[in-house]
Amino acid sequence: MSDHFFVVTGGPGAGKTSLMTELARRGFHTIPESGRAIIREETKSSGSALLWADRTVYAERMLEQDLRA
Repeated sequence: MSDHFFVVTGGPGAGKTSLMTELARRGFHTIPESGRAIIREETKSSGSALLWADRTVYAERMLEQDLRA
């Protein structure tokens, strides 16, 4: 494993997820975007840790998930 890592950033619809999917397909180790996973989980469970519902809890969940990753 390399000592190098890259952070991919960009606005909505910029292609971050498509890029990460392709890198993973090519064998690179990737870590999914925490925000997207939290939104998916919260929507399924009717939770309120969503950017548009409770920004503070959403941000705390993102930080926790990123630290674990």
